[in-house]
Amino acid sequence: MRSLRENMRWILMGFVVVFVLSIFGMYGFGGRRESSKEEGIRDYAVAEISGKKVMRSALEANVRDYVERNNIKEISSNDLMAIRQAVVDNMAIQTELAKAVEKSGVKASDQEVEDVVKQISTQFPTKEAFQKHLDDNGIKLDALKASIQTQLSQQKLIEQSAGSIVVTPEEVKDFYDKGKTVFFTRPAGKKVVFARFANKESAEKVYEGLKSDSSKWDALLKDVASEDVKESVPYDAPIFLAESNLRDKMEGIKDLPVGGVATPIEITSNDVMVVLNKESMEKSTLSFDEVSKDIKALLTNQKKEEGQMKYINSLKEGATIKILDPSIFPQPVEEKAAEEVTKPASGDENASKTESQTETEADKKN
Repeated sequence: MRSLRENMRWILMGFVVVFVLSIFGMYGFGGRRESSKEEGIRDYAVAEISGKKVMRSALEANVRDYVERNNIKEISSNDLMAIRQAVVDNMAIQTELAKAVEKSGVKASDQEVEDVVKQISTQFPTKEAFQKHLDDNGIKLDALKASIQTQLSQQKLIEQSAGSIVVTPEEVKDFYDKGKTVFFTRPAGKKVVFARFANKESAEKVYEGLKSDSSKWDALLKDVASEDVKESVPYDAPIFLAESNLRDKMEGIKDLPVGGVATPIEITSNDVMVVLNKESMEKSTLSFDEVSKDIKALLTNQKKEEGQMKYINSLKEGATIKILDPSIFPQPVEEKAAEEVTKPASGDENASKTESQTETEADKKN
């Protein structure tokens, strides 16, 4: 995930709920936008959401935001139509969500808003840098706070929509039994630390030092010129390697005793690896008692998200969406199906042509 500072533009544009509404609403808060008119696109109403028109310029601006935020490089015409439809759908959801928030009376506190503003501002080196970023984007601080309060209020309502979540002991046990092999069984392997060097000489130097005292791992690495160390793992932060993955040049690691160091492994002439085994681990399965709390938390979150998604879908169903220019949106499924039914097969077309030609020739003879 990108840093908060890198995502600043998107935060200011007006996300509603990141995990649900992945596209900006045209009714959200935003800085300066380029108009589609400047690019030669005729501006006209392409859709209506609950009676409010969606202009082509607003639609395309949101599409550009989506494409840029997701770093999409290549888009087919079908992809573009699908993105436009998703934008309109999310505009509809946001419109209905705004109504629901107003009706419910749910509102984020001033302190909650200030906390978010502080969280954003701390991503900049100084307060002046933060203010300059706002000024450069044509954003007033009061407008930013209002946007954040709207978003937090909407998020609160969505979080409340799932209601009370209950996960039974039977559900937890069932999940454990079904996922024991996949999620809770660890294969045999080694917990190791490793370092990759730019030359064999540096690797050999560390290797020889480790043979006499493997606990000097960090100290020995410090003695090597930084440009000669391509990658390294600290002594106190070993990683797990499953034995099943130790193949080819790594095969010898399987037989390393605890504290043993492998002979430098030459991946390439300028990439040589030294591996130290800190712990050998047998295949094991975590007990139900060890993981039951984590399973319950997982299932609780899953049910909560399902409830929230159900609520979001109900908002969309409650909106009235009218497409005014079908040519720039995906064709409805039922229309596609109807076309496929009425469309003659290639063999039928050829047979029809042959039959027609025969009839024409017969008419000429007569």
